[in-house]
Amino acid sequence: MVIRKIGENETKDALELILRVFMQYEAPDYSDEGVETFKRTAIYNEDYISSIIMYGAYENNKIVGAIATRNNGSHIALFFVDGQYHRKGIGKRLFQTILDQGAADEITVNSSPYAKEVYHHLGFEDTAPEQITDGIRYIPMIYKKNTAHKEHTMKILNFGSLNIDYTYSVPHFVRAGETLASSELKIYSGGKGLNQSIALSRSGAKVWHAGAVGKQDGEFLVKQLEEAGVNTELILRTEGKTGHAIIQREESGDNCILLYGGANQEISRKWIDDVLQNFNQDDWLILQNEINNLPYIIEKAHTKGMKIVLNPSPMDEKIFTCPLEYIDLFILNEIEAELLCGEPQSNRKLQDTLRAKFPTAAIVLTLGDKGSVCNIGEDEFYQKIYNVPVKDTTAAGDTFTGYFVGSMVEGAGVKAALDIAAKAAAIAVSRNGAAPSIPCRGEVNAFSIHCLPDL
Repeated sequence: MVIRKIGENETKDALELILRVFMQYEAPDYSDEGVETFKRTAIYNEDYISSIIMYGAYENNKIVGAIATRNNGSHIALFFVDGQYHRKGIGKRLFQTILDQGAADEITVNSSPYAKEVYHHLGFEDTAPEQITDGIRYIPMIYKKNTAHKEHTMKILNFGSLNIDYTYSVPHFVRAGETLASSELKIYSGGKGLNQSIALSRSGAKVWHAGAVGKQDGEFLVKQLEEAGVNTELILRTEGKTGHAIIQREESGDNCILLYGGANQEISRKWIDDVLQNFNQDDWLILQNEINNLPYIIEKAHTKGMKIVLNPSPMDEKIFTCPLEYIDLFILNEIEAELLCGEPQSNRKLQDTLRAKFPTAAIVLTLGDKGSVCNIGEDEFYQKIYNVPVKDTTAAGDTFTGYFVGSMVEGAGVKAALDIAAKAAAIAVSRNGAAPSIPCRGEVNAFSIHCLPDL
């Protein structure tokens, strides 16, 4: 679902929706005079239509809801949602869009009897008893920003990849010129974006996933996100193929990965704008390097005041085209850190170099069997790993990232978030597959094993 401003060439469709919903749900409460008054003054009045600003809720480019304001956002003129989409939070999102656009401190509305409880739920209060004018029944109401009982909960947007993983079990990674037989092939859902969204959701966070899949082959990925509790309203369906990965997995559990971008590389700037309209200052944005237009996403999110997390994986030259000075939190491994710093360095030197390059960012460096370390300004936090039998490391980093960010958004301190993320990653590597290996929060809370000794 995308909320955006309605263009002039889209006004007709919006008005047709409004009239259809009005006739179905509100007209039965009105006299014939009231119905005709509504049509004459709100639907077929060009002067009235030119005086309002309209936003629409769109699903697959079909309008399913609309809200319109007058007088610089201080009065709601029209507010309708298709009956098939009632009680799905669309009205709340449309109203929140009006608030985000800098509406006045006080907003008035003349509510129909049918919509009265909807407005009360949004925080409006009656200012007078029900009235009737030219057959229109309405209750005058007001919404006061400073007194409405609203709670802003920070939202998490993961704008990331969705892949199909073809995982081959091999005795060793294929060498140049070699033909190698695999002992097993398994097909999993994957993509760093999908994995991290599932990890975020299973950590207890409320997360929206934005990305793209092919219409023909990617719907099962969307279903798996939904089953994990991820909001999938912002996933685009394209005509091409879904992105996929060919993964070689050794008996030790180590792996190497070949990626095909597919729909992950079809993210347009217009789609990015539509997605980001649903998020506000201090909401969190999680990014990896498996979709296109990454620099544009970062620029736009920074302008909105979102907190930006970057996991620069897979690390390549595209990362250096991004405005990295806007990143609030880096989560990266040693190889990615070395490439970002420009040369191989010791772990200590890597931390110092990263802090010097990005002085305003928090930096989490994962160190394999040596654990992880987080640097925030002059503060440093070290976390040991939890030693478990390793079956598959494919989703270890994504699980760590999702649980660390989810815990931070939840309000856990850095030390606690690192520990929770380390436990979750340990459970993940003890299982096969990518997304299927990611544990639920209850499993992480119940996890208990000795840390490796300091290294």
